[in-house]
Amino acid sequence: MSHSLRAMLLSIKENSQSYPLSLIREGKELNKALFYDLISGALSSKVRRDLLEELLGSKCVYEYGIVCAYCYAVQELGLSKNVARNFVEKAFKRLLGLQVKPSSRAEECIIQSLYEIMEDPTQSEVFNIIHAYELGLVDWDERGWKLTKMGEALLRVTSLNFTKALLITEHLSGGSSRIVMPLSFLEQLYKMLSQRPVVGLHELYERVSYPEGQIALWIYRLSSLGIVQYEVGRRGEVIKRTTNTLNILSEVVNFENSPAYREVKSILRG
Repeated sequence: MSHSLRAMLLSIKENSQSYPLSLIREGKELNKALFYDLISGALSSKVRRDLLEELLGSKCVYEYGIVCAYCYAVQELGLSKNVARNFVEKAFKRLLGLQVKPSSRAEECIIQSLYEIMEDPTQSEVFNIIHAYELGLVDWDERGWKLTKMGEALLRVTSLNFTKALLITEHLSGGSSRIVMPLSFLEQLYKMLSQRPVVGLHELYERVSYPEGQIALWIYRLSSLGIVQYEVGRRGEVIKRTTNTLNILSEVVNFENSPAYREVKSILRG
């Protein structure tokens, strides 16, 4: 993901435009509508309460997932906005465990592709744009996306230090984005993976005081960044240490001594 985020920032620097902010905002409105319908359905007994509780527990993952799926359906698949909404709603129902009957094989392929985006939105290009916008790396005006001073500074960081610099920048930004991982979370994960190469996701849920859906989103991000390896197997959901895990997490947790931090600081001062 760090490479794809870097590539996206470079493309914006070269005036190559991607998903417009207006489309992302439409996706957010669709997300609100779908969750409103979900809660209304649960209250009227049309949706099982246990499904509601499970989905609300992972709400932040699916909020980004719905936006990413909608933008993908409109921009990449070329669907009209009304048709895109319809397909996203069907994919969302599948996430709820409700039966969805596609009218054709092509429709099934579209629903399944949107379903997969919703399950892990961190793999989507739209997620990178939302992340960069919420972090203050890019901004939008009438001409399209543009890099901010922070975005330009991060691009000048060496590729070797980019991932570390990104996580340190997130911490220093003090933003309210739910994509950003608190230092306390990374410290706990570092401590656990220092002791064992494989940790169950349920163990992490027990050790940190954040909603499970929020933790899942952060683990998906760390996996996309190549910092950890996330797997689902016979032992359930697990987080595996990679060859770079401890080095990266150690530098981020102790960022004041990190070469990446000094690089970001010197660029911003210059």
